[in-house]
Amino acid sequence: MKLIKLGFFSVIILFTLVTCIGLLFPSKVIVSRAVDISKNPDSIYIYLKDLYGWKQWVNGMQHQNVISSTETKIGSSTIKILSSNPKEIKGEWIEKNGDIQKTTIDLISSQNKTVVHWQFEQDLKWYPWQRFGSMVNDKVIGSMMESNLANLVKLVEHN
Repeated sequence: MKLIKLGFFSVIILFTLVTCIGLLFPSKVIVSRAVDISKNPDSIYIYLKDLYGWKQWVNGMQHQNVISSTETKIGSSTIKILSSNPKEIKGEWIEKNGDIQKTTIDLISSQNKTVVHWQFEQDLKWYPWQRFGSMVNDKVIGSMMESNLANLVKLVEHN
């Protein structure tokens, strides 16, 4: 009986400790990447304004059926474009479990180039596994963003 009590209280203390440490992590995670493209914003915006354009540069969308210009599924995620104008595109990536990542693509024109800045923002719950899991977001999401932005650069600069 003493062994069962010890095990029970050890699990409770360990869970409390891990939760407290997890609460020290930020509740909002932002991952962003940017590239310079030697074209004007209008020639880039045509690939960003709707999901038919995204199909040409976002990995994994090439073989997907785009549901509409503002919504599609890629893997287990649903992608939605909420608003689009020549300076900013706002959207959401909704995971199968209901987690939402807000995404923003800004087009910043300067002299003879355009900076394309892409950002993902996720609000985390208090769950320790979510907080600790957020430590790999920059590595996982960031590498995906870099790859897709490189595809966009090739697409825009070669057309």
